[in-house]
Amino acid sequence: FTCAGKIEEANQVSVTADFPVAADSIYVRVGETVRKGDVLAQIDPQKTIDLLQSAYGALLSEQASVQIPDGLLQAMAAGSDRLPRRITAPVSGTVVQIALQTDRLSDAGSALFVLSTGGDKEVRLHVPESEISAVAHCQNATLTGVGLLRTYHGQVDRIAPEATVCDGATGVDVWIAVSDADEAFRSGLHVDACIETAEPTAALTIPELCVGIDDTGLEYVLVLENGKVQKRTVETGALPGSRCSIRSGLSTDDWVLMDRTLSVGQRIRPQAAEIAGETSE
Repeated sequence: FTCAGKIEEANQVSVTADFPVAADSIYVRVGETVRKGDVLAQIDPQKTIDLLQSAYGALLSEQASVQIPDGLLQAMAAGSDRLPRRITAPVSGTVVQIALQTDRLSDAGSALFVLSTGGDKEVRLHVPESEISAVAHCQNATLTGVGLLRTYHGQVDRIAPEATVCDGATGVDVWIAVSDADEAFRSGLHVDACIETAEPTAALTIPELCVGIDDTGLEYVLVLENGKVQKRTVETGALPGSRCSIRSGLSTDDWVLMDRTLSVGQRIRPQAAEIAGETSE
């Protein structure tokens, strides 16, 4: 099935605060490179306290402190002395997301900044709950998008342990590790990921050298039938290595000649196997 997603940096670090804050100044923009220890933003303590009182005053009066973020009661009681004065970069990297603002409180529990330390890219999907049971680790995926120059390939790398709601739909986050990402595979671009979710199916396999192609373009093998060598048309599928799968034309009761140029010689029987490559989308 196909699911929409977005390209992300695989190596990211979130910068958080113990409770919601408002900034006095923000010194970086998305896409800028920072060093560990650089100041990302200056916090406005008084504005933060005022906004906290406005946002959570009603909860305090109703003694509904269970709904208040951890540390917030202490911060409001201690005033601005409890609040951080500035936000610094915990690592060197590139700023890929900024949630901190100067005119309102940040969301409780969310990252104020997200920094990328570089390296691999990945695709994050929100798989609908109706489809998530078919998704498993290491399933193959092909990735396309209007902003991409070509088709990319990857595998299911991680599956979130809990479902979340995104744009009103319940689903589970799934990350696709991309094996052939290049400079055109840019963070933030939207992609469509086609995940192969079919279970392995029973099939027959024989060595590739048993199969020939006749003048009409049909695949064939030589089988021993009633003491005579007979030509039989088959349909095959590609497999890794030197074997191929038989989709039609043979059974495990047949004897197949290893060398198609001989009228007699070594004979083998097709082998039954679970073929993971025979998949549907």
